[in-house]
Amino acid sequence: MHLLFSLPRFLSSRTSFRLLSTRSQARMLKTEVDAKDEKILHPSAATKYFNRLAKFKLPSEHALLETHPARENPLWIDMLTHYRTSTGLPLQSYEGCSPEEFSDDLVPAWEAYLKYCSWWEFDLLFSAKGNALRVKPEADVIMVSPMPRLSRHSEGEHV
Repeated sequence: MHLLFSLPRFLSSRTSFRLLSTRSQARMLKTEVDAKDEKILHPSAATKYFNRLAKFKLPSEHALLETHPARENPLWIDMLTHYRTSTGLPLQSYEGCSPEEFSDDLVPAWEAYLKYCSWWEFDLLFSAKGNALRVKPEADVIMVSPMPRLSRHSEGEHV
């Protein structure tokens, strides 16, 4: 297939490619609708991003220990470093420490981390399942486009 499409003869080091459509209004239908929930459409990607502070609470201890794919630090260290840098607090070494030792700082650090996380970085690094966020083992390749991806026309289909 690579030769047919004049592509390079090597495989990508990334397993996942994602499209980030900045003006997408397309939303998917829910498979099941709760009687109390009158909405039949899933929220758009932009809505999920804008509601990230209210939806995603501090990750579990196991998720905090997962390694940030770009910086190769555990998530909690990356969060606290970002928090201390953005608030002007002195930086410190976290070597040999555990997240429990900094439990008072973790919630405000998480809120600041999410608040200043761009939409691109949010999609690049995190996977969401329900109300929980997890760090991806490797970052996705994100293609930013102002338009949603349209399905391709197949021969025999009427437009």
